[in-house]
Amino acid sequence: MIIAGSAALLISLWKRQFLYLFIIVLSTINTSLHKPIDQVYHGRKALFSGTVIAETQYTKYKKLFIDLHDAQIDGKDYACQMPVEFYTHTGDVFSGKKIVVQGRLIGSEHAHRPMLLSGTLVGVEAPSSWYGNIIFSMRNYIEQTLAALFSPEHRTLSNGLVLGGSGRLYPEIREVFVRTGVLHVFAVSGLHVGFVCAFAGVLLLWIPISRKWKFVIIMLILCLYAAITGFRPSVCRAVLMAFLFGLSLLLQRNVDPAHITTMSAIVFLIINPFVLFDLSAQLSFAAVYGIVLVYPFIRDKVIVHVKSRIAKYLLVPLGISFSAQVCVWPLLIYYFHRLPTLAVIANLFIVPIASVTIFLLFSVLIMNTFFTLGAQVLAFFVSRLLHVLVFVSTIFARIPFANVAMFVSPVFLVLAYGLYARRTRPYAAAILSLTLVVWSISFLWNGVEIKAAPDAVLVTLPHSEQIFIVPERNISIQHAVLHDHSNGEPEYMIARDRTFTPAERLYEYPDELTTLRVLAGDVIITCDREISVNYHDTVVFSDHDWHTDQTDVLYILSDSKRTVRFTVPLYSTILDHIIRDLRVTFIKLQLLFS
Repeated sequence: MIIAGSAALLISLWKRQFLYLFIIVLSTINTSLHKPIDQVYHGRKALFSGTVIAETQYTKYKKLFIDLHDAQIDGKDYACQMPVEFYTHTGDVFSGKKIVVQGRLIGSEHAHRPMLLSGTLVGVEAPSSWYGNIIFSMRNYIEQTLAALFSPEHRTLSNGLVLGGSGRLYPEIREVFVRTGVLHVFAVSGLHVGFVCAFAGVLLLWIPISRKWKFVIIMLILCLYAAITGFRPSVCRAVLMAFLFGLSLLLQRNVDPAHITTMSAIVFLIINPFVLFDLSAQLSFAAVYGIVLVYPFIRDKVIVHVKSRIAKYLLVPLGISFSAQVCVWPLLIYYFHRLPTLAVIANLFIVPIASVTIFLLFSVLIMNTFFTLGAQVLAFFVSRLLHVLVFVSTIFARIPFANVAMFVSPVFLVLAYGLYARRTRPYAAAILSLTLVVWSISFLWNGVEIKAAPDAVLVTLPHSEQIFIVPERNISIQHAVLHDHSNGEPEYMIARDRTFTPAERLYEYPDELTTLRVLAGDVIITCDREISVNYHDTVVFSDHDWHTDQTDVLYILSDSKRTVRFTVPLYSTILDHIIRDLRVTFIKLQLLFS
């Protein structure tokens, strides 16, 4: 690894375009160094201890991100240096504390996700370090102050705006912000970091020290805030960009915002290569890239030619919002299968309200330390603003077609990003056009497509209608099949109850003594103790002689004359989805012209 890193560095110094090779090698080295080797404790019941690095509050539970230190099995201690996730119903503050859990380590569904620690919380100790004690005290103060000053509903909103995370919101309130496309106001990012910088700058304005020391103090405060909010990728990105921008001002250097964003992304990938698959990081960087790449084009082509000063004041925030949204839309379509059509206009109203609210919330937290009555008065006005925030979001959410369901292959979404950059635009447009033609031809294939996983089978009929078969309850696998392997909501469902998807028609799954037979054109689906699918009197699928791994999905494409089978990962990344979709398309073309 050392030799490979040195060679990559020399090549990158020789020609700058090979710098990415050096970055990849560094990321590989970092991944190898952090890969756990000793697995004696894996899957076995043990006493695990570690420090809570971050915590995320949800409506009824809390997720803790723990840096494990050791594991004790049968009285013997083992080194266990790895990050894990642990879920608890306890509402206490854990950031910076050392906790002890009696349980087991469970492998993660995704390679880029930490392992899951399942068990019982048996001990909580005070922070063992001075910085852990500061983080715990600050977060505890914030949560207790907001709990004392606000009602339960407004407390969840204020906690989300200050500490980040939409999981603590009530489900109906969260759905309102999701439909409106403004859930990002609950992601700690540049807006929050800007307010922290402003407050720190005002406090340091009266202290007679040099600019360098003020810059150092502000960065330490930002790092503390990032630690309090749990080192979320969005806030870490904002803090790193603030550091680079501040350093450039301190050194009196002119820098391109796009270069600052790229440098931040490179640092993230070197430290943790798997952050590439983190949704929060993807959305955060996509929004920033949209602002620094798309907005200058809108400004130069549209805004500068507007003569009305009032119109310019309206077009600037509208252009910034559109620039961010246009780069975030492909990710929203891919992950959530929905497109918030009114997000650009909604942000024009909601972001200013949220900005003022966040500013006042920080003021409340600071004022409460020395003037409690003033904090209570200010909290009253913040409550009114929170009410207005929810009210305006509800109005936009109730507008018809405010949120459009879309199921688009990630192949097109990735190619869409190539249209944003001037250099790649001609190539991306040509490839996108060719891909659309090939995809359109593949739809001429008329056959049955089956996706079979443990405890879930999805059958796509020749006329694109889908039948979702659920013999048992296995929510995680069934959700993965629907979310990652379907082309929309299934029209029909064969299950024991309607708990999973709003299908148009539900067939009750039979018990052990009966048989259910569903006829759909030339397709016959038989469900008893086993599931079988016949197409043109040919059995194309039967789970009698088929067994799959818990992490695989069997794909079957058949036109009754020829049947093609292959397996893909059940839990997969966007790269796996692209390869899978391309493979399915070319198989359809092969069956169509053979």
